[in-house]
Amino acid sequence: PVHWLVALHGTDTVPVEFAHTTAGRATRGHRFLSPQSFDLPSAGDYESRLEAAHVVVDPEVRKARMVDALHAACKELGGVLVPDDFLVHECATLVEEPHVVPGRFDPAFLKLPEGVVISVMRDHQRYFAVRDAGGKLLPAYLNVVNTAEAPQTISAGNDRVLQARLKDAQFFVEEDRKSSLHSRVVGLDRVVFQTKLGSIGDKVRRIRELVLALGDGEEAKLAAEAARLAKTDLISLIVGEFPELQGEMGAFYAREEGIHPDVATAIAEHYWPKGAGGAVPSQVVGALVAVADRADTLVGCFGIGLEPTGSADPFALRRAAVGIMRIANEGPRDFDLHSTLSAAYDHYEGVALKGKDEVLAALDAFFRARLRAHYAEGRPGDLVDACLAAWPGTSLRDLDARVRAVTAFREMPEYESLSVAFKRAFNIAKDAPAGDIDVALLTDEAEKALAERFQAVRGPVDGAVAEGRYEDALRLIAKDLRGPIDAFFEQVFVMVDDPKVRDNRLRLLGGIARMLTAIAHFNQLS
Repeated sequence: PVHWLVALHGTDTVPVEFAHTTAGRATRGHRFLSPQSFDLPSAGDYESRLEAAHVVVDPEVRKARMVDALHAACKELGGVLVPDDFLVHECATLVEEPHVVPGRFDPAFLKLPEGVVISVMRDHQRYFAVRDAGGKLLPAYLNVVNTAEAPQTISAGNDRVLQARLKDAQFFVEEDRKSSLHSRVVGLDRVVFQTKLGSIGDKVRRIRELVLALGDGEEAKLAAEAARLAKTDLISLIVGEFPELQGEMGAFYAREEGIHPDVATAIAEHYWPKGAGGAVPSQVVGALVAVADRADTLVGCFGIGLEPTGSADPFALRRAAVGIMRIANEGPRDFDLHSTLSAAYDHYEGVALKGKDEVLAALDAFFRARLRAHYAEGRPGDLVDACLAAWPGTSLRDLDARVRAVTAFREMPEYESLSVAFKRAFNIAKDAPAGDIDVALLTDEAEKALAERFQAVRGPVDGAVAEGRYEDALRLIAKDLRGPIDAFFEQVFVMVDDPKVRDNRLRLLGGIARMLTAIAHFNQLS
């Protein structure tokens, strides 16, 4: 309920009524440190008078003071703060005047996985964790409170509560370790992934088959084992209590059981990247499982009509698509988007999905929209569109190379004149007849020079394009064709009456246009 309302303009009270409360100039400070009512002389006195009453009005100032106090408390403990932007924001909104109270817990609990200790402090208690200079957790924490009174009493109470929470977590971990990850696999059949798409067990079997299709050799075998075990910690006690530890706890249990280290790492990293700036899987094994998991979700959801609509995206399909893009471009190996999604569809045996062509076409459009949004950050949209138009929807690193090459090309001094010439070539030659250039029909010196340079550069350019060296290809084109193509358009009239000469000139421009189109559709650049 609204207890009081202040509305001032300068020194005047604004006659406002809200929630059956009439505005005035009387307000109150901190509930415990300054609860008495007082009048505000003017609107300009608002922040300073509230500050004197132990209320820091500006949220950014409050947050900054809190962070400074946290760092100062860490220094006294001989450690450094474990960064946590979300917790900083949350705590800053829960207090009016931030104060920091340190506390400690039994060092024996540091034998638990680090993520468990931090999650207990963070999620249950809103405590900040502290590391030593070497990066190891200290048996200490920091609590942001709303009063500086009786810090020892607050700390003692906090210690007791945290001790109990950590004992619970310790019990969960000890109970979980009584069952191996392999023994939990069968339990995944009792966990629903999506009603029409089956259980988590069904999903795991599809992912396992998919990584075998996408990978090679020993890495594929390890990825298949990682896929089989990757979701087993979902039915563990500790992940039931702390869902954010999924993957991390599976990896911990895998290492404890002596499972291959690459498999253990993949169990943790197949959830990566977890956010916009999160790390991608560091090894091929983890990358295979991560991409297969996301591809399975995307194909299944699109196959039963669960595409994202507006702000509704319950299966986080946009995030899944961006995850695949980032893993392919930043991770240890590339992925062919079309082949990956096609293989994912093929492993949905016994599930009634829409037709394969329809699903893959919808996913192609979906990914292109995500890719455009990704690459258009800091780049002109028409540049990205030109590259997407030439990209066949296969290698994601191939698209990345195209975008980088055309971005670099726009910075070349030859770009302005070449872009105009390229567009003219595209527009004039869009209906060019098929066939090779007839050298005998070249009569003008400018067209002879252009044809000669085109024939000379086409092989090296095609070779560079075939290898994905698009920037090298564009540099060759800029170096060899700028002068000849400018001279051609200045001196040669293409649409002459003689149909043989006209068609031959169109074939020349058409060849240049096709060579360029293999990189990007330059006619789409503004």
